[in-house]
Amino acid sequence: MTQRPARSSRELMEQVSYMVNQVTQMHVLAAQEQRAHEVEERAYDALETWLLNLEPTVAPAEHSWGDNDLDASDELDR
Repeated sequence: MTQRPARSSRELMEQVSYMVNQVTQMHVLAAQEQRAHEVEERAYDALETWLLNLEPTVAPAEHSWGDNDLDASDELDR
């Protein structure tokens, strides 16, 4: 918005129009930010629900210890 006072009705209307446009854009951006936050929350809630209901499909790792494995008597500094 201009820093000087309007010299005519036309300039005043242009300044008011500009101000209304800026306020409108501010509200649109704020609404978009709020909507983005809502979408993010819903996505995380859905992910959390899915993870909590997920059946474990991988068994704990099994290892058969053999002669090639390190034990306490092996030197680690080789």
